[in-house]
Amino acid sequence: MESPHRNPNFTTDRPVAVLMVFLAAIVFGYFSLIQLPVTLMPEMSYPTLTVRTEYPGAAPEEVENDISRRIEEALGVVGGLNEISSISRAGVSDVILEFVWGTSMVDAIQNTLEKLDLVRLPREAEKPLLLHYDPSLDPVMELSLSGSSRSIKYKGDEGLRRLRRIAELQVKRQIEPIKGVAAARVRGGLEEEIHVLINEAKLQRVSLSIGQVISRLRAENINAAGGRIQEGGAEYMIRTINEYQSLEEIANTIVFRREGREIRVKDLGQVVYGQRDREMMTKTDGNESVQIDIYKEADANMINVAEQVSRLIGKISGSSRSTLAGKLRAEEDAYLRVVADRSIFIDSSISEVMSTAYFGGMLAILVLLIFLRDLRTTAIIALSIPISILVTFAPLNILDVTLNIMSLGGLAMGIGMLVDSSIVVLESIYRCREEGDSIRKAAIRGTKEVRGAVIASTLTSICVFFPMVFVEGLAGQVFSDLGLTVVTSLIASLIVAVLFIPMLASRTGFQLKSDAGMVSHFFGSINGRMNLSSYWLRFLFPAAALLGAMLVVVLSYTWWMVGAMDDPKFEEEIVYGAVAMSVFSFWQLVCFIPGIIALAKRLHDLGRTAWWLLAAAAPPVVAMIAFVVAMIEMGDDSNPASFALFALFEGSGLLMLVSWVPAWLLTLICSVVPGSKNENRFGQADHEGQTLAKLWGSFRAFGESHQRNRTVFLATSPYFALRLAVSFLLELIGLSLVWAIRAVSFMGLTAYRAIMKIGSVFGSLLTKVFGEPKGDSTDGTGKGFYRSLIHWALDSPVAMIALAAACFWV
Repeated sequence: MESPHRNPNFTTDRPVAVLMVFLAAIVFGYFSLIQLPVTLMPEMSYPTLTVRTEYPGAAPEEVENDISRRIEEALGVVGGLNEISSISRAGVSDVILEFVWGTSMVDAIQNTLEKLDLVRLPREAEKPLLLHYDPSLDPVMELSLSGSSRSIKYKGDEGLRRLRRIAELQVKRQIEPIKGVAAARVRGGLEEEIHVLINEAKLQRVSLSIGQVISRLRAENINAAGGRIQEGGAEYMIRTINEYQSLEEIANTIVFRREGREIRVKDLGQVVYGQRDREMMTKTDGNESVQIDIYKEADANMINVAEQVSRLIGKISGSSRSTLAGKLRAEEDAYLRVVADRSIFIDSSISEVMSTAYFGGMLAILVLLIFLRDLRTTAIIALSIPISILVTFAPLNILDVTLNIMSLGGLAMGIGMLVDSSIVVLESIYRCREEGDSIRKAAIRGTKEVRGAVIASTLTSICVFFPMVFVEGLAGQVFSDLGLTVVTSLIASLIVAVLFIPMLASRTGFQLKSDAGMVSHFFGSINGRMNLSSYWLRFLFPAAALLGAMLVVVLSYTWWMVGAMDDPKFEEEIVYGAVAMSVFSFWQLVCFIPGIIALAKRLHDLGRTAWWLLAAAAPPVVAMIAFVVAMIEMGDDSNPASFALFALFEGSGLLMLVSWVPAWLLTLICSVVPGSKNENRFGQADHEGQTLAKLWGSFRAFGESHQRNRTVFLATSPYFALRLAVSFLLELIGLSLVWAIRAVSFMGLTAYRAIMKIGSVFGSLLTKVFGEPKGDSTDGTGKGFYRSLIHWALDSPVAMIALAAACFWV
């Protein structure tokens, strides 16, 4: 027994506080994980700017002297500039600015623009353009909109103009409001314009210039503000609305008045619909189409954006109008499809890294289980892996690290190192426990003895990866996420090892009272008997009443919501039959396991063992497996017609129907055949004691509430009825969870025993191969494969040196 004057220790004496601290860190890490952007590679920004200036008609020498040199002289004093160069060719000047890695490109662009405003360039030169390449500005997705080759609406130039109009007015307007989408750019097709075609001969005949016509059209096609006027207490804003609305208005524009005669645009030429000069041509499956490029916001998750866009577009499925592609197919006879999606490669790459990390973590746990051969110790160490990983995401979010193949690769790389500290600490605690210390003292002393070594070993690993953060250039931008991820995960694992692991190791577990919770519930075990009347009145009838109450509540709430929304479209989408079916499915899922237990107790009442349930359930399971295999063999041809033919000729559907006959017969027998009132091998028949209050805690609490509130019970009966339904539903859910946990625990225990058996057999085989260790076991090493291997290495140093040399050579 420990001394009452024991030294206080926060880790072992405040387990709830330690648990809450780590639980808060896990919650922060989880929400940080949700907020982290997903990209393929770390954000890379090339510190390069290009100033492009066009000087039409100028030779390269004039471009260099009049443009390039002046810009170089003005921009040479920009802060952070590493190198400046220029390329002068006929009509174009490119001045390239290379900045030091780490320079803020936002500040560099602003300073460059300020210096460009001070440069005096020839009048003939165009305004300089500032160009900056950013890989994150590439489109996330590329869509193709093409018309049906059979439709006459998409023939010739008019068809391309129609495609462009559909892309801008329908597709673009529906995609851009999606959260995370920055813009949707339409390219290809023919962009509509209005062309004013002036006849040169007519223009010369009236002595007018083309400039006069252009200035007159520009002056007429304008909306201008006219100021404000006040009338009494009201103030009015005046606007001059004079933009053209049709071709006739443009044609009737008066260009000049001469000797009472008005010369209009239509007297000088004609006004027609046309299109802008084409800069690119896009084709899909050999037919001309329109391309829509989708760009994401800077901090948006690329995968989520692509999923939302794909969900909006959907698939072309006949005349279905539930998706944008189906609507365009039905109404416009046009095909909208995704032709390029960067998120697919990113998602597959990240999924591959994550699956590798999962596999590595499971393999590490399996190796620990084989060598430690202790389920509790392995569980404690295995628990440290997800905790350390989840806690890592919180600082990564603060450091603006994205989820990419480098950061996830760092996590995958660090999974093996995450358990090192935990293994050392837990092994030290286990050794102190073998030396006779109490659980609390062993946790304190074992952690204290190895704390310095664990911190030192973690710091050595940190010293290897942390310098990656300070690497400059492109390599620094690529590998800094890897270094930060490994460092933060190692720090998190160190904190878990010295605080969380000792707290768990100092716990002796908890004991449930014999009458606590679902463990002692009547349906918490298959022991005992249940008579026929109790089966109908205490199980089936309450379950059916619960189903009725659930249907009334859910359908009433749905009806009220439809009325409150006052939206005909929403009302059309609501199908009460589907809502009722979903409620029935949930009720069936909740009552399934308690129903199986009730059938087992009915079999006991009939003097039969519960193994009959497995015999009745085996045929449906086998038939279901056969049915699934048959459906897989059918492949994509699983439409209702082919399914009916398959069921008719191959017998799979008939097999499914027949396989349920034993289960139905067993259920029918248990539902109608009364049991014996005498004692059998499963116990006595307690017909009087099986009341609702004895079988169900919710009904027992309902009866107690009725006794306490007898005077006002009638007025508050709706409240108590609703509380009874909710508590009964929660009781059924609790029973289902208890049995589900038992099933999972049984499978885990079976797998554990199988692994231990395989490890034991494997160790015995290797022991036979290497032989027993020489000498006695007075040194305390005992027997075992690991100890035999150590003895063999000590007895055969030449062989060990040769083996090491061979490994080094390989």
